[in-house]
Amino acid sequence: MTDISSQTLYIVAKELATTLNDARASLEAYAERSDQRVLLEKCADQLHSAHGVLRLVEVYGAALLAEEMEHVTRYLLSSDNDQKRQVDGLDALMRAMVQLPTYLERVLSGGRDLALVLLPLLNDLRSVRGSPLLSEGTLLLLNLKSDQPAQPQSQRHGEQAISVAQWARRLRPRFQIGLLGYIRGERTVQNLEILAKVTEKLEQVATTQPVFQLWWVVGAILEAVRANGLEGSATLKRLLGQADRQIKALYELGEARYCEDPPIDLLNNLLYYVARASTSGGRIAAASSERSRRRVGSSSSSLRTYVFVRPESGGRTATPSTVSARSDPPCEAGASSGRRFIVGAGAGRGGTALPRM
Repeated sequence: MTDISSQTLYIVAKELATTLNDARASLEAYAERSDQRVLLEKCADQLHSAHGVLRLVEVYGAALLAEEMEHVTRYLLSSDNDQKRQVDGLDALMRAMVQLPTYLERVLSGGRDLALVLLPLLNDLRSVRGSPLLSEGTLLLLNLKSDQPAQPQSQRHGEQAISVAQWARRLRPRFQIGLLGYIRGERTVQNLEILAKVTEKLEQVATTQPVFQLWWVVGAILEAVRANGLEGSATLKRLLGQADRQIKALYELGEARYCEDPPIDLLNNLLYYVARASTSGGRIAAASSERSRRRVGSSSSSLRTYVFVRPESGGRTATPSTVSARSDPPCEAGASSGRRFIVGAGAGRGGTALPRM
């Protein structure tokens, strides 16, 4: 979540709490008087409003929960003859009504937006509708599993051998031209192609995992947008603007220093859209098909979710895992071992990155 979004959340927090309280009151009233369908309709409308606000302020874990809650509410409206579904749905909704404000309070008090901690509740809601359950890898925090570094492509014949930072300085003006045109809605197809080509080049020349990882994910987003699998919303365009600033940071800091403090929040926000993409080809499919089936319990505050990357031709494995709280040394250009970036706590008020050694 960006600083602007964080400030906006504080501004709308009171109104958002009122909306959620009203939704809970409507749901409780419906549980007592199930013949009053208007109460459930009111609850669904209030959850829809809350979902829109949460997406706007970029609290994606809470937005995902509110969206699932709305889906279940509308499902109950359309299946009032199925008594078991009604009971299971109301039970899951009641628990979610308690959890959502608690989750928001955690974010407001400085905790990281970690959808992973909501996974059991999200799956309870989805099971009511008979929808496929989410895996850990479907959620917002990425764990790209790796035991090898990025594999930069060799220079083309006649191409000047320059560093990644120099490539970033050279490519940024083209990225900005494409981004500005895309934001303005001018020659959208051509400008998206420009963005995709710059992104692909940065991925190809990266020699460290954080740089490779970011531009692989940005490439997946652009692939989905170009295939009409994602809507080019204002928030998505804002995230691409943040990616542009990462290019600047890359050539100002150099690749080795840049990867000491990788843009974890930006990655998480981009992955929210990767998970929502309706296309199933290319990189989106690669991210989905290689997810691990492992189930992870992360109730202890000593657990952290970590991120790192597999730069293989087959795509990435996207499955958050947990490890005991620890810190690894900063990555180095050309390092041969895997890297773990500690990005958040599985419980408690925390969620801040561990200090680097």
